[in-house]
Amino acid sequence: MANLKKLKNKVLSSKFIKDNFILLIGTAIVNILGFLYHFYVGRTLGPEAYGILGAILSLLYVISIILNTIQTSLTKFFSHLNATNQPKKINYLLVKSNKKLFIYGILITLIFLALSPLIASFLKISTKPVFVLALLIPFSLTLPIIRAFLQGLQKFKGLSMNLILEGISKFSLGVLFVAIGWQVSGAVLAIVLSFIIPYAFGLFQSRSFFKKEKEKVNSREIYKGTLPVFITLLLITLIYSIDTLLVKHFFSDLEAGYYSSVSLIGKILFFGSLSISQVMFPKLVELKSRNQVPKQLFYKSLALISSILFFALIIYFLLPKLIIKVLFGNLFLPASNLIAPFGLFMALISLIYLTSLYHLSVNNHGFIYVLFSALFIESVLIYFIHTSLLQIVLTISIITFIVFVILLLMAIFEKNETLNNNSSIQ
Repeated sequence: MANLKKLKNKVLSSKFIKDNFILLIGTAIVNILGFLYHFYVGRTLGPEAYGILGAILSLLYVISIILNTIQTSLTKFFSHLNATNQPKKINYLLVKSNKKLFIYGILITLIFLALSPLIASFLKISTKPVFVLALLIPFSLTLPIIRAFLQGLQKFKGLSMNLILEGISKFSLGVLFVAIGWQVSGAVLAIVLSFIIPYAFGLFQSRSFFKKEKEKVNSREIYKGTLPVFITLLLITLIYSIDTLLVKHFFSDLEAGYYSSVSLIGKILFFGSLSISQVMFPKLVELKSRNQVPKQLFYKSLALISSILFFALIIYFLLPKLIIKVLFGNLFLPASNLIAPFGLFMALISLIYLTSLYHLSVNNHGFIYVLFSALFIESVLIYFIHTSLLQIVLTISIITFIVFVILLLMAIFEKNETLNNNSSIQ
């Protein structure tokens, strides 16, 4: 009994556990609301129309590469500036990056609009939902700045609130727009507004920092640090998105709809466990900035995320029909045999993402070649061999398993510099 009480006190006093719990709540709520959105939209639109939305979502995942790159890169810089007590540079980075990236966002939107007919033609869909998606681009560049600021300064309560607002916006507006007959375009518009509304709230959350004294930051260092992050996130996102795009191209609308539903269910594992990686990364950067060894924290995070994924996968393997029936209804039941293997695929993506962030935090970039090779092999195999949806899922699962093992071995056998071993992070 005394040991249990001691363990309880230790857990409650651990900042690492507290921060993970706070962000896990926010991430859980945004994901639950997100899947309620898909639950309603999938049942209302049906498999064929939902297959179109699935293709649009794959485009969104590609756009989110930019979002995740900015957030991960700036989180690293905000964390470093915070760890080295440089508040004036934090203020400058927050304000300057917001102004600059919003302008870039407008320019990229114009290019995307010009390419929209070609994109729609490849995916065999109308241009209207693609045009609507273009409105999201400026905010896909600026929302991650706010979240990187909150994450980098380890303001996980504020970050959690911002995420929850995203979920509320997407679900409530998605139900409204689809219910009044706006179909796929309405579902996409709800996603667009779920970026705009949290961004406006994020500006309110960080308003005081816009008014404080500023000191210029060397932008070359930011751009230099951004490139490996961009390449990493680009490759990981494409690894879990290229399959959906190729399925939409090679298979019927009905089969693409089945695959989109399974893909979404699988992504529950990735986005549901994402908070652990988001908590780990700024803490790793902080340790590195203070010349401390970050590997122990990486192992702790790996153990935590593996435990969550393991129990989730048990459910995926035991209850695939129930899962797809509850989330999407009887029309999607033919895809139930894909639930477990696709869940395994996304669990491995989660582990790859976590391990990649570790490598980025300690400035080891050799793992990027492994990710590039995996994407190339995956694309070639799916393009030339696509006799069934199950074959595709099993192929990508095998590839990601091999990639995770290689990245983990690289982390384990990596030689750390001799650092201060007496210090630790809670």
